[in-house]
Formats: sequence, structure tokens, C-alpha cells
Amino acid sequence: MCKADVLNRGYAGYNTRFALLGIKRLLRRVDVKDAGELAMNEHLARASLWTVMLGTNDSGFPDGGFSVVHVPLLEYERNLAAIVRSIQSIAKDQGHQEAKIIVLTPATVDDAQVNTNGKASHSNVNTGLYAAAARRVATDGQVVLCDVYAKMQSRGQPSDFVSDGLHLNACGNELVYELVKKTIEEQFPEMASANCRLELPGVQYLWGDQDYHSVFARY
Repeated sequence: MCKADVLNRGYAGYNTRFALLGIKRLLRRVDVKDAGELAMNEHLARASLWTVMLGTNDSGFPDGGFSVVHVPLLEYERNLAAIVRSIQSIAKDQGHQEAKIIVLTPATVDDAQVNTNGKASHSNVNTGLYAAAARRVATDGQVVLCDVYAKMQSRGQPSDFVSDGLHLNACGNELVYELVKKTIEEQFPEMASANCRLELPGVQYLWGDQDYHSVFARY
């Protein structure tokens, strides 16, 4: 049953450089291609909740296998902060309610799997520096933090949560889901699933000899 529309805007190989340009493109109101793009952009600007999770690609070593998407730590922090501000400003500029934003730290990295031929593309320690930067961005931007990196560090080995050293496996995805769900329940309880109304009435109120017309009239 539908209580919310979840729009995924994840792009393979993106770092904060690309994402910063992307968020501006997704939220622009001028120079749009057509009415359809404008309508979608305005729809995104009214989103009730945003989650922002970036950093794994940025944290790749500049001379490693992911050098093409490496972003220096200080630039990463600036870019992430700018992404948060872009989301906050577009909601304010269009007269919508203050944007609810959750910043997620990057997941842990399994060093053993990202080291090929003696040359590593990432390290868990280095990615931890980017996680710390994400925490600072959440604090400075006065938005909510969901600390995926810290929870993974405390709950097991990186290999428990990633399939190839970087990308989440089933356990990793489940952990992130549970963390985001818990964060919403604690920080935005009005948006928790249990407190959200169904878009349309459930069949238990429609089947049989019930007055389904009056049920729909309440929606």
C-alpha cells in the first residue's frame, strides 16, 4: 500500500563534484528543456525528505584504480556542504516547508578486496576521514546525520557489509535501510511509516457490504 513515493537519484560512478552539478540540474527552474522537466524539478523541490549519501568514490586514492573519481578531502567537504545548501535554498526560494535532510556517511571499505596487484584503490581508514567530514557537514548545516560508517565499524568487519570491497551486499543494504528507518522514526516521527496515512483506503474498509463510497469520501 502506498504511503510515500520514493525517488531514487543514484548514479553509478558519481562523486560530489558530479553530484553538485547534478543537484543544481535536477532543481533548476530556468533553462529547462520542456514543461515535463520543469514539472519534475518542481516536484523534487517539494520533497518531504532528502537523503544524501556520497563519499565512497571521492575517497579513492588519487593514484589508485578509482583515481578518475577521486576528490580531495577538503573539496569533498565543501561540495557536500554545497549540496545540502542547494537543497535547503530551493525549498526556501519556492516557499515550501524547510527541507528535511539526512546526510549518510559512506560505508566501510574492505581493504583486502580493493587491493589488487599490491595497489589499493581505497582504504577503510581513508574513507573514515571522509565519513568524519560528512559528520561535520551535517553538524554545520544543522541537518540530521545517519552514521553508516560508525555503525558498520561497531557491528562487524567491512567484509560483512560489502560484496566487492566497496558496494553494499545484502547485509549492508539491510543495515542502511534499518538505520535510515530508525533515523526517520527518531528525528521525524511524523514521517515514520506507522504514522503516515495510506494514499487510498485499504481493502479491509472496502470489501463486503461496507459503504465504500463514504470511505473514499474521507480521503
